[in-house]
Amino acid sequence: MGFTEKLFDDLARSSGIPADQISVIVGMLVTLFLSILYNLFLSPLKVGRTTRLAFGVVWGIAIGWFCYTSDMIQLVILLLLSYYIIQTVSPQVVHRYIFTLAMSWLSINHIYRQVTDYGGYKLDITGPLMLITQRLTYVGFAVHDGLGRDPKELTHEQRQHSIKYFYVPIEIMHLNIVTKIIVKSILYLKSQLFSSVNLGNTSFCRKRPSFLEFFSYILHFSMLLVGPSCSYYEFMEFVDGTNMKGFKQSGKAYLPMVTATKKILLSYVFLGGLVLGNALISPKTCIDPEFMSKSSLLTKIIFSYIVIAAIKMRYYYAWTFADGVINVAGMGYNGLDENGEAQWDKFTNAKIKQIELGTNSRTILKNWNIGTEKWLKRIIYDRSNDNLTGVLATSVTSAFWHGFYPGYYLCFVTVGFLTLSSRLARRSFRPYFQESKEKQIFYDILTWLITCSMVVYSCIPFVLLDLNSGFIFWRSLYFYGHIVVLLGFASPWISAALGMKREEKNIKLNGPREMTEEPINSRRIDGGLKQE
Repeated sequence: MGFTEKLFDDLARSSGIPADQISVIVGMLVTLFLSILYNLFLSPLKVGRTTRLAFGVVWGIAIGWFCYTSDMIQLVILLLLSYYIIQTVSPQVVHRYIFTLAMSWLSINHIYRQVTDYGGYKLDITGPLMLITQRLTYVGFAVHDGLGRDPKELTHEQRQHSIKYFYVPIEIMHLNIVTKIIVKSILYLKSQLFSSVNLGNTSFCRKRPSFLEFFSYILHFSMLLVGPSCSYYEFMEFVDGTNMKGFKQSGKAYLPMVTATKKILLSYVFLGGLVLGNALISPKTCIDPEFMSKSSLLTKIIFSYIVIAAIKMRYYYAWTFADGVINVAGMGYNGLDENGEAQWDKFTNAKIKQIELGTNSRTILKNWNIGTEKWLKRIIYDRSNDNLTGVLATSVTSAFWHGFYPGYYLCFVTVGFLTLSSRLARRSFRPYFQESKEKQIFYDILTWLITCSMVVYSCIPFVLLDLNSGFIFWRSLYFYGHIVVLLGFASPWISAALGMKREEKNIKLNGPREMTEEPINSRRIDGGLKQE
């Protein structure tokens, strides 16, 4: 046993965190250090695109090998196949080929993991592969939008993110006069043929991503382990530095030290909660015969809530730390707020306050795993013909992306029905409680308690994984969650019988597509550290 393996085993015994997860935690610390160097010494103000891309992919492969060893080989094979498809297949259908390849590759890994380590939480390449699947499909659909569709059919966001006219910065201020004239002439001719080409001093037009650009986007060290999963367009903005428009530059680097430090420190608070949770509780206790027979319904709910809270610490730690890492690297700038302060939350994956204080399932789903929510919306939902088709297609994609444990689907189906019934209940009961401040406070407290209990009811089967354990848990709680869902669907009649006011609103389940901010993804909560 090598020194590193012995060290990780010792840390695992003392912390209660498995050794494989400790290796990822160490890898995340390395990405933090590299991100600082990347921003200070390899900013787009100091070096060219090629240097930034090469540094990102080389260190991404190194960190991936450190955490997942030879499993990285299959990632490289997947990327080589995907790149060949992107470069050779017709843009009219390239998105279908990429989507099928990426989702099939991910599904095979899910099935292999489920067969060889059923119910286990050993970290493997499946976690990064879930994120890579998102990024691969982003590229495939961007090429399809840019080269295979009529621009008039695209939304503003699809036109912006499409890969048709890709800008390669060329610093021409130091070139001789003849070369400047040649470059300017090329840009001018391009502008006459393609109106979207930038005529500034730093642009040149090229179709489809190069080998280096593609591999750096997929395997960049700052995003490999736990994300975020941004679009190809957003990544290249980061590489070129064009994402920093409006930011008050300090020296020659974009280093938001205060914001990033707060996020890193907060992430270690969550890591402490993770260690404490591993030491004190186990999800299996929720279906322990002795615990179920001796505990009251309220005790079971409270204990299950603590179990879910401990599991969420894994995601809060990983996502918050990753958010700080990309901020240090110069990514995630989201403009200025009303006070003129820089916002660094463009790729924040979880808004913790909104999740923990959410008074309905919509609020929680909208603020949990935001990157995956955006991916599903951009790739599936926004491209469907109507709302109902969009919701169904998105749900199926989300389910396959997560994996194939039966407990996942118990959670997905329950959350889906819960979201629909809670909308009806909110419109039926909420207006009655808006007549006074006291009623509003009572309504907020009541709905928060109900929401917390429903999160527990829906998500514990996800954690337990298998079908039988999920039903044992629900039976021990007398299926109260399903009763609440049924009451939600019956809320219009209940509110009418009680003489409460009801807010009337028509819902179009079919027909013309309308943009919506409704959450469309059932999120994963499990006992592993891996990203979703």
